[in-house]
Amino acid sequence: MFKPAVSNTKTPEVYYSHELFVNMTISGSLDKTIFSAMYCRDLVLMCNTFLKDILPDEFIFETGNVVDLASKIRYILDMSPQAKKDITDKMKKYVQDNHGVPYLVNLLKTDLFSLK
Repeated sequence: MFKPAVSNTKTPEVYYSHELFVNMTISGSLDKTIFSAMYCRDLVLMCNTFLKDILPDEFIFETGNVVDLASKIRYILDMSPQAKKDITDKMKKYVQDNHGVPYLVNLLKTDLFSLK
């Protein structure tokens, strides 16, 4: 079932109310909702290979392969609570360290000073 649009101020509430976030954005593009879901500790399952070096193989499904998608959804939902916590901790830390505001500010400062 599809739900209506949600304002950006309400998206954390949506992310926090779910355990699994499935994103079907294909490789070659990147959807910022992936990082929002990761930051809110959703388990992220995606077909985009952008994070293949960050996420376990079980969190990336083959584009267009519904059998692979279903299998990985089942795998993720059947993980132990501790395993889920470990991976969501890793995902949140990745977003904080590589896509958070402090990282961006530092990157901008570094780039601006290198122009002088």
